Amino acid sequence: MERLLRPLRRFGSTAIETPKQPRPAEAGLVFQSTLDAALNEGRDYFVAVLPGGYSVIASTCLPREVAVHGFHPKHAVSSNDLRKFAGDSRKGDWSPLSPCSMSRLSKPSPVSHGTAVLIIALVAMIWGFGFPATRIVLDGGLSVGALMGLRFPLATLMMVAIIRAKGIPITRRGILDGIWLGLVLVIIFWLQTDGMRFTTTAKAGFITGLYVLFTPLVAVVIGQKVKLASGLGALIAAYGMYLLVHLQGPWWSGWNRGDIEILLCAILCGIHIVMMGAFTRRSEAWLLAGAQVMICGIVSVALTVFLPSPYGFQKAFAALSQWPVAIAALYLALGSTVFAFWGQATAQTRLGPTESAVLFSLEPVVAATLSVIWLKEPMSLRQAIGGALIVVAMIVSEALPYMFRAITVPDTRP
Repeated sequence: MERLLRPLRRFGSTAIETPKQPRPAEAGLVFQSTLDAALNEGRDYFVAVLPGGYSVIASTCLPREVAVHGFHPKHAVSSNDLRKFAGDSRKGDWSPLSPCSMSRLSKPSPVSHGTAVLIIALVAMIWGFGFPATRIVLDGGLSVGALMGLRFPLATLMMVAIIRAKGIPITRRGILDGIWLGLVLVIIFWLQTDGMRFTTTAKAGFITGLYVLFTPLVAVVIGQKVKLASGLGALIAAYGMYLLVHLQGPWWSGWNRGDIEILLCAILCGIHIVMMGAFTRRSEAWLLAGAQVMICGIVSVALTVFLPSPYGFQKAFAALSQWPVAIAALYLALGSTVFAFWGQATAQTRLGPTESAVLFSLEPVVAATLSVIWLKEPMSLRQAIGGALIVVAMIVSEALPYMFRAITVPDTRP
């Protein structure tokens, strides 16, 4: 039994090296199909029967993109080994199965499918509101460094309280993984926040949404195959971004520092998600979240302390004395950071890829709508069409493959 369970501590799903493994492409297709069925039906775990007489048992407690990027046919076991493990698991020996809390495997999830849809829709809208909130903070005189140096330490306090309340153990591996993720995340937020000083709120929201397309493209760099839908989505998004940003003149006309910074932010978001796919297989998801938020706070404070006026903390007190700025900064810390982490951890695993893609596309739509109606920022018809194409590309990239998968993949649900 120990020999069977030892690899689980690394990969978060049943794993035994076997001399003959299923082909990666075919096995990955079956695994994703079974995962989607389990998510849509609200299951806590599932068994994917792979070609060649092998199977893999996995939990749905991780975000879907993490499970997909973390899967490999070497995680499969023979039918006999799987039956042996299933027999032992009925005795309550679930603890090594995954870095997530295995109490969810022995009882139904308290979050229904309808509740999960509402939570994720709320998370997407909260992120959308985060763009005008950032605009209010910046226009109110709070520097990028001061905002980062206040937002993330406050969010860290809340994340630590959640981790302690859940009784999640602190491991050296989890902290180290969180540090690497945090270093990438602080660059992401710094680029996005600083970029909004130079571009409109609507453009920032639409360009940030491109991370949905960059995630599978980044995965190609590390050896995974690109899906046809991802390539199609990238082409649609490229034309949409051209309409959104380009002005009359040379091909680079219309681009400014803010657009470039936020585009880099979206690319790094794709890298961050792929890294999460690797690290969450071996470290607890809540510990990773808390560690990377803490690193964002530490790095932001350390850098901002040494920045000259007006880029440091010099004008922070005067800016925060304005109640709109103070409320917006608090919203970014508690809403866009802490609540968003909680919402994803609680509800996203209950949704399939099509639902997730549609719901998360609300983020740039909300940001653009508030930009025009609330902040009175200008937007031409051409830019609106470009932003709409980016939203379409987000949905196509994630949802299109699963509209036809039921036709081409046999039902492998246990």
